[in-house]
Amino acid sequence: NGHIRTRDKSKAGSIGPDAKNDCRFVLDLSVEFIIIIININMKKMFTIIGITVALLAIVFLVYKSFAYINQGGYVIDNGKVLYKFWNEANGWQSSSLEDVDLASFKILNDPHYASDKNHIFYKGGVVTDVDPATFEILSAEYMKDSKNVFFQNSIFENVDPGSFVVIGDKYSKDRKDAYFQTYIMHACDPSSLVVLGLKNGQYWAKDSKCFYANGEKVPASDYESQ
Repeated sequence: NGHIRTRDKSKAGSIGPDAKNDCRFVLDLSVEFIIIIININMKKMFTIIGITVALLAIVFLVYKSFAYINQGGYVIDNGKVLYKFWNEANGWQSSSLEDVDLASFKILNDPHYASDKNHIFYKGGVVTDVDPATFEILSAEYMKDSKNVFFQNSIFENVDPGSFVVIGDKYSKDRKDAYFQTYIMHACDPSSLVVLGLKNGQYWAKDSKCFYANGEKVPASDYESQ
């Protein structure tokens, strides 16, 4: 024997089968680890999204409830009918309705309105000169009967109740003209009037010929520049 074994230089630096298997195992393990991390992060992401959506829904419901409560409304307390309302300076206030028939008293579709067999009430006040038999609520501020249109609890003069309609966002019209609350607009074409909505603190509308901001005629460019 007496021979000294020398390293085969042709195999120097080569990777044997075992080393290759080890490298593949480490690579597979690394890939699996990355997938696990991604899955965990995806679950966390979906959990965060779910929680965010739930919180937004809760905030929305609370806001709607608070907005509804802030509208005020009618309550019966110890045989008296009260109208409760929110005052920014003094908080919740209430006024007592006079000459109310409790047996026939009822709150109507809008919380500001109520009626008994003799009266129509708006925000705690009696609406005078209204016919309860033909009374109709049009919006939170407008109502009408067979003879008159009312804005809040006062007669809206010189308006035709038969053709009067509320368009929205404080605008209305009849066969004669268009109106912003009780302001007569002298609209260019009342029959085609449509509401464009609230923009930069102004209520916008237009018809086939003119644009309007809070009921006043303005150039079309005024709306387009908003």
